[in-house]
Amino acid sequence: MDRGTAEAVEPDVTAAVVSVRNVSKAFFGVTVLHDVSLEIGAGEIVTIMGENGAGKSTLAKLLLGELEPDGGEIVLEGAPEGPVTLASAKAWGMVMVHQELLSLPLMSITDNVFVGSELGKGGWLRRSAMRERTVELLQALDVRLSPDTLVGDLSIADRQRVEFARALNARARVIILDEPTSSLSDGEIGKLFEIMRKLRDDGVTFVFVSHRMNEVLEISDRIVVLKDGRFVKEFDPSTATEQMIISSMVGRPFDAMYHREQPQRGPEALRLDGITQLPPDRQTASAPHEVSLTLHEGEVLGLAGLVGAGRSELVKTIMGESRHAEGGRVFVHGKQVAIRGPADAIALGIAWVTEDRRDEGLIVDASLRMNIALPNLSELARATFVGRRSEEELATAQIRRLGIKARSDLQEARYLSGGNQQKAVLAKWLAREPGILILDEPTRGIDVGAKAEIYGLINRLTAVGVAILLISSDLPEVIGMSDRILVMRDGRISAEFERGEFSEEAIMESCVGSQK
Repeated sequence: MDRGTAEAVEPDVTAAVVSVRNVSKAFFGVTVLHDVSLEIGAGEIVTIMGENGAGKSTLAKLLLGELEPDGGEIVLEGAPEGPVTLASAKAWGMVMVHQELLSLPLMSITDNVFVGSELGKGGWLRRSAMRERTVELLQALDVRLSPDTLVGDLSIADRQRVEFARALNARARVIILDEPTSSLSDGEIGKLFEIMRKLRDDGVTFVFVSHRMNEVLEISDRIVVLKDGRFVKEFDPSTATEQMIISSMVGRPFDAMYHREQPQRGPEALRLDGITQLPPDRQTASAPHEVSLTLHEGEVLGLAGLVGAGRSELVKTIMGESRHAEGGRVFVHGKQVAIRGPADAIALGIAWVTEDRRDEGLIVDASLRMNIALPNLSELARATFVGRRSEEELATAQIRRLGIKARSDLQEARYLSGGNQQKAVLAKWLAREPGILILDEPTRGIDVGAKAEIYGLINRLTAVGVAILLISSDLPEVIGMSDRILVMRDGRISAEFERGEFSEEAIMESCVGSQK
């Protein structure tokens, strides 16, 4: 079938291990899943796609037994009859690997693999047996790690592999993966997919939640789209196109994913001159070395590079978060400044939307109102008191400005969708009306609809003169939304491209150091 004319396919699952039958779920009177039916077969990779708020997370929690449906039922092959509970789903073999990995960094790989299921005899732990089993599991995953290594010393990719080993130790039949590639390099993603295919061929089923279209088309056996809590379509990845899937997710044609309006480049907003993070005897590949750049008012300056190239480290140095800045000068609006910490940077009108919104960008246990108010308390205070009304007015204005979807401004940040959490981080800094905005992976882990809203926001901000430094591992995003692009490699600027010179091939060659 021609990829340009492919249609949605009907499910063809002959050996379903999980059956979702007419399932509905509501919270506080709002229905988030409407009569959803889905069959998941043994040994396949089924991807669930949809905008934030489409019902993906709710469906995953129902499969795990964390929630009970209000209507319909979930049937696990061979499980006892009755509602699926957290205990029965775990005993049956339903496991989830979360986007924010639930590892224990101060414990060894072996301890992490067996946490909650330790082997014991006569009141004593059988450590040798657990270690031997961990070695077997790591070898089965083709992972070369010592079982005695502390998980806190591992990369994100290796921590994820430990999660897989834990799942296999729990005799997982279905593994739910929530945005597993969001913090991985291309090489690490390739290794993850190798592991997934190997386990699939051994009969393990995957429910894969992702927003990365190219990865979904590569790894999936079937793609299921939810919209507004309803089953919309199911696609065969061998015949589907990105455009078809995106259109079904957003309910409209999505021809202009990236739309950078004509920039009006103004005066210099930020200039770095020879920024170096560490002295020569302590320099690492990711530490900035003699980095110089200029960012203008009304401009989007893209910063491309592979994971470990030093982009985020450069931002931390700019913001004064790094305590090891060794040399170089920083100019803001033409004036040399000394930034000794984030407070200095904020006072100069620099705002930073960090790549880790949950751990660094938000206080997830606090309300949306409190998160928005925190960086603005000095402006909200009268004498030594902050009035509730002023907090509420600020939060309400920012929620409306960013289009944040929440029950109220008192909703805890942890219960917001990924896209709305990202908007909340933006909201708290935009309330300060910054002149310079650093966006570090601003659309990681959010759906295409929320991405489009953030791209529109970027255009509106630059139209009024805000200078934006855009850091992203999504190369089409950098190309689509930047006016100029700088490439970092091994802590240095390796290339610069004007908009008319943009090409994925040339930029990637600069990222990896290819020579023609």
